[in-house]
Amino acid sequence: MYTPNNGYPNYSMPNQDSFYLYRQQAQEKKMIRQRSLGAAAATAGFFLLAAVLYRFYLLLPGAVLYPQTESELLVYYSVDLLITMVSLVAPFALVYYFFTNRLHNRPFRMERPQSSTGHTLLFLFAGSGFLLAASYFTSYLNAFVQMMTGVEFLYSETPVPRSAFGLVLYYARMALLPALAEEFAMRGVVMQSLQRWGDWFAMTMSALVFALMHGNMVQAPFAFLAGLILGYAVIRTGSLWTGILIHFINNAFSVTLSVFYEWGFVQTYNILSLVGSIVLIVGGVICAVILGVRHQLAKPGRNVTVLPNKQCYSSFILTIPMLLVLLYMVFQTMLMVDIPFLSNLFSMLMGGMYS
Repeated sequence: MYTPNNGYPNYSMPNQDSFYLYRQQAQEKKMIRQRSLGAAAATAGFFLLAAVLYRFYLLLPGAVLYPQTESELLVYYSVDLLITMVSLVAPFALVYYFFTNRLHNRPFRMERPQSSTGHTLLFLFAGSGFLLAASYFTSYLNAFVQMMTGVEFLYSETPVPRSAFGLVLYYARMALLPALAEEFAMRGVVMQSLQRWGDWFAMTMSALVFALMHGNMVQAPFAFLAGLILGYAVIRTGSLWTGILIHFINNAFSVTLSVFYEWGFVQTYNILSLVGSIVLIVGGVICAVILGVRHQLAKPGRNVTVLPNKQCYSSFILTIPMLLVLLYMVFQTMLMVDIPFLSNLFSMLMGGMYS
């Protein structure tokens, strides 16, 4: 069951001797930096391994990067499923091994939720509703940014398969795999390795890594909010499975809407989008109210270490590997946005070179 000292019942505050306190704080900073290094290295490993595997795939005969026919879609989603699973799970599995065997960090919880069934179901529906609301909020935020700045976000969309097997692959790749692999990596490996310094710190920093892992600032706002929601649900129910189920429900709803829209069932898409969104969001708010009335929406546990909160955050964020991952996200964002001023300037320069 959830405990305010985050699973460290024997942890006690040291004597406030200045020298001893300084040594303890230095040790705490070192431990946080080690976890920051592990999270950043795993995220960079995900980017690098995915790029290498995709490059290798494109060297194979008949490989297609932008599939159009049904057979090409089946091959593409099969390969994409495998590459994503390997490139995401492998780096974070290595970091998990390092955390548990070298840093003696407690393993993440994969058992059943430690709360009651009713309590878990309320968190499940509340989390799903708030996750969908966060999706709408960030979509409108992106649209507002585009309208106010003239920046256009460039998206590449892959068609939806029409065969039964293709649809299974599509759901597995877009709904099931992210729920399993991303929750293992973020709420399992990253968040639970940081809970020693408080639940709120663990939630926010794992949400930050989750945002960075998406590799661009267009998806990052939603990923960060989603990380907070999923992290809170996992902590309050005491099980990673809660986050996995909430994540899967959100992905499956989005994928189902995409299927109906791509298949031309626009009216069904509109009805399902409206009714499903109302049911999930309103139902989520009602469940959250019930949890609040029952006093089951407790604040995340506080930091029980000698290190002040500000130093915890700076020790995790302001490391060279983490900053490099952040710069990579900015660079990737620049590749997927069309800024009219820069595009016109680039055209003028290129025109001058070849005139």
